Amino acid sequence: MIESSGRMFLVNRFRYLANACGACSHKKGGENVGKVFVGNLPFEATEVDLHDFFSTDLAVGVVKVVRDRETGQSRGFAFVDVDDPELMVSLFNGRDLKGRLLKVDLARERPDRNHGLNKGAGARLFRRAR
Repeated sequence: MIESSGRMFLVNRFRYLANACGACSHKKGGENVGKVFVGNLPFEATEVDLHDFFSTDLAVGVVKVVRDRETGQSRGFAFVDVDDPELMVSLFNGRDLKGRLLKVDLARERPDRNHGLNKGAGARLFRRAR
């Protein structure tokens, strides 16, 4: 259990259960194992709510709701590890969760942020010449 500002989260329990039952996306030799993007979430939805919602039809691994760094409030999207991402997209895309239609799609790799020119020069480029 994780305690954060007086609230208890069971995220680690689900991560442990996912590893124990073989539903983890990091297992070797697994076919169709991957991460799914879930958008248009209700802002009050937690990892536990999403895990319960998706596990009715699929074997779900780790659920990660993306939160704002400063406020800790949900940003309205999450990433879910599942055994069959294509099946999850077909089952849950457009399904209603607490009055909102979910947008479910395969997660894409993060684009490379290194553009090559300044390579971390940051503020050095904007110093005043003396």
